[in-house]
Amino acid sequence: MDATKARDNVNLEMVSVWDKPVPKTAEVVQWVGRSSSGVTWQRWLHWKQELGLGDDLKTIELGCGYGKISLLFGLSGAQTMLFDYNEAALTSAEAAHAKLGLNPRLLGGDLLNLPAELHGQFDVACSFGTLEHFFGDNRSKVVAATASVLRPGGVFFVTVPNRYAIWYRIGFGARYWLGLMPHGMKEKPFSRAELGRLAHEAGVEILELESVNTFWGDFHDWIGENAMSLTRKVTGWPKRVQPPTEVNIEGLDVSALRQLAQTSQRVAAARARWRAPRSYLDRHFSYSLLLIGRKRPDRS
Repeated sequence: MDATKARDNVNLEMVSVWDKPVPKTAEVVQWVGRSSSGVTWQRWLHWKQELGLGDDLKTIELGCGYGKISLLFGLSGAQTMLFDYNEAALTSAEAAHAKLGLNPRLLGGDLLNLPAELHGQFDVACSFGTLEHFFGDNRSKVVAATASVLRPGGVFFVTVPNRYAIWYRIGFGARYWLGLMPHGMKEKPFSRAELGRLAHEAGVEILELESVNTFWGDFHDWIGENAMSLTRKVTGWPKRVQPPTEVNIEGLDVSALRQLAQTSQRVAAARARWRAPRSYLDRHFSYSLLLIGRKRPDRS
């Protein structure tokens, strides 16, 4: 492999980095609660309503890991597919979904070389924390690949790190330097302009492209958490948070989780917060960029 190709595929050489242990049922339930009230899912519910979409959607999560958003899609009634190049991650994702009675389709492979059978098949294509792990020419290719699995009019739904997120850039560099993440794992964040341009070139009409975190929330997540991680590494204090107490799957009220995924009790509050004035720092220098768009009808 030449130097350029090695650079562009550095993360594809680190398959084991993305291994996922099988989660406990309590952890899966916790994910549903947190994700359903998060801004990313609330913006999806907003656009689902605006676009008049039903529940019986065909969705694919690319570079899925555990497929946490697909848990919400599945609970909402969608036919879900999980795609990842790490077979261990897919195995754990299958186990996580099965804990809630969900049975997604699983497919392993390279996002830059998707099977032809996926082309134009889905109502929603999503990825969260995936696209930034591609470099060089592969950045445009991976955005185009994500759009390629959509039918005309299908929804393109992704998040990536913001290139200008100050605390993220400092925190990520510190974690790397302190050895708190695997050596060799790389990511290159996107600017709003780059992400929008690549999506447009891939045939996506942009409905929303916005930063969804807060500047001072990022300080807590990237600087405060780094400080605690370093302190823990040196002194052993503070102790790690204990995992949630396990729950009995037989006694789990999945119908309540389905309701939570479809219309959280906090939807109105989340929408009000979103419409409230956000600071210049929030809009331009916070961590996560969310892009929601539709594949243009003239693009097959």
